[in-house]
Amino acid sequence: MSVSQNDNNDGATTDVESLSVWQFLQEQKSAPTEFAKWQSDWESNEHFDRRIPIMTHRTSNNLLLGLPTEEALYQFLLGRREHFVNHDVCVFQPRPVVALYGSMDNLWPVVRIVRESCEVLHFSDLDQCQEMLVKNDNVDFLIIEHEFVEDIVLDALTNLATNRRVTWVLASLISSDAAEIRALKNGATEYMPLDRSPEILNARFDKLVTDRRDTSAMAEHARMDSLTQVSNRRDFQFRIEQEWRRLADRGSGNCSLLLIDIDFFKPYNDTYGHLAGDACLKRVAAVLSNNVKEPTSLVARYGGEEFVALLPETDLSQASAVGERLRQAVASEEIEHSAGTHQNIVTISVGVASATPITGGTAGDLIHIADDHLYLAKGAGRNQVCSQGSRWGEVN
Repeated sequence: MSVSQNDNNDGATTDVESLSVWQFLQEQKSAPTEFAKWQSDWESNEHFDRRIPIMTHRTSNNLLLGLPTEEALYQFLLGRREHFVNHDVCVFQPRPVVALYGSMDNLWPVVRIVRESCEVLHFSDLDQCQEMLVKNDNVDFLIIEHEFVEDIVLDALTNLATNRRVTWVLASLISSDAAEIRALKNGATEYMPLDRSPEILNARFDKLVTDRRDTSAMAEHARMDSLTQVSNRRDFQFRIEQEWRRLADRGSGNCSLLLIDIDFFKPYNDTYGHLAGDACLKRVAAVLSNNVKEPTSLVARYGGEEFVALLPETDLSQASAVGERLRQAVASEEIEHSAGTHQNIVTISVGVASATPITGGTAGDLIHIADDHLYLAKGAGRNQVCSQGSRWGEVN
């Protein structure tokens, strides 16, 4: 477009420079009046559809909004993270979610710096805060007021935050070495003294956001099984050791484990092909994930057609019931398996183990016990759950 100005008294005009529409809008001190009319038409005119096309990248979960150029679409499908800007398309990035636990009055310096760029959730009730962390997978940061919590509450919140992969920060009204030592000893990512200047607090939080975005993508890639999109064996090994140490340090609580095998999976691959086999693995993984909702639980691919479900704070009878729930859920999918022996559908066998870490033994021992019970379940006919002293499900 051309921007013109009066050149002489007779009203003649000359072109000063050529600007793109985007450049022109950037030059404006305020939005052009036409924008208000366009917005009104968009909201009230029945001729506008008002639906915006959205595309989701399956691997990165990035969203592409609008109508992209050919190059923008190409880069998006490749999974590139560049931010495209034109008149028709943008890449949507959700705002970080920050949960605050403590007094709103005392935490106000934090609220003031994060409210414009983040979704803020505030809690002063422990049960409500814990319930939110368990049910919400989108929380990025938990900021805890040092003066508001006793050690037992801090331990409960920080353990849950760690298990849910939430970055947590300890904030205190007045800078103190004791508060900072408490934060670092408990595994805080950052210590935030609220008596510092707003510029310092803002810089600290900006660094937290940047670090989390940089590490989250790498951590997600490192801990996820690329085929099934559940946790991988490495992440499972880390989590079971972590839970075992936590329960041992606390001196109470059971840690339970399900070791799960897809029955007759090799004949399935031979009959339907490896692409169908991959689809079967993904479908079973999704069923397992959707049916294991216990707090701090984890579903992971252990290797090949084997999966595990880690169930902290769960005793043997509860774990066995979860195993039976999973067996029934997979069978109810009725995935065709003409080479199987159970009604020509895909089924699973489950070995269950449960132990209290303070009684001795290791996390590795728990895995071996679950593996022994899985072997018994398969030897007894498959499509069943076998735990210490009992078998659930069909026996053929």
